[in-house]
Amino acid sequence: LVPAKQKNYANSWAMILWALGYFLATAIGYFIRDWNYMFLVTGIILAVMNVQVFFCPESPRFYIINQDVLAAKRSLKYLQALTSSELDIDDLDIADSGKVKDRKQTFEQQMKEIFLYPAFLGETVILMYIWFFVGLSYYGFNFGWGSILPDRYMAYLMASVGEIIAYVGAVPLIAVLGRRRAMIVMLLAAAAFFLIAIPDVPLAKNSKWTLES
Repeated sequence: LVPAKQKNYANSWAMILWALGYFLATAIGYFIRDWNYMFLVTGIILAVMNVQVFFCPESPRFYIINQDVLAAKRSLKYLQALTSSELDIDDLDIADSGKVKDRKQTFEQQMKEIFLYPAFLGETVILMYIWFFVGLSYYGFNFGWGSILPDRYMAYLMASVGEIIAYVGAVPLIAVLGRRRAMIVMLLAAAAFFLIAIPDVPLAKNSKWTLES
């Protein structure tokens, strides 16, 4: 539904909403100190947010993979109503539905294909390496926000602000540099910020030498 040139903006907006969740979570923790009521309020918020999911259509691809062409067309009609398209969905021939069986593979076959194609294997290993350390640094840094500032609530608010700045900045960066070079720049920038954040931390046990010295 989103034009190709605007997908980065849509993805960025979705991630900004993720970051805004910090504000909500911090507010819940600040105003509700009893963990029983904190869980109760959080559960109610999640239940209310889940209501919208009942009105969202399932992906047409899901139905096509399961060879349910009629359901796929119903989903396409629902999505078409959100656009100005005048395509006749009923006369649409979903030719891919008859080939799904040919593409079914077991987990063992899929794993064999990874090692069968060197380029595929190389990209898989690189992505596994990158996302392991991205996840390690992201969640490691998030779990440590409460120790960065004296006030843990202010610390998590700053975490939200930092993520919003990063997501907003990622859109023009990707548009200018492309995804690969933008990722390189942002990972290097993140590494620099990590080093800046710990200038007075000893780099070895029983050592007084720090990045600041």
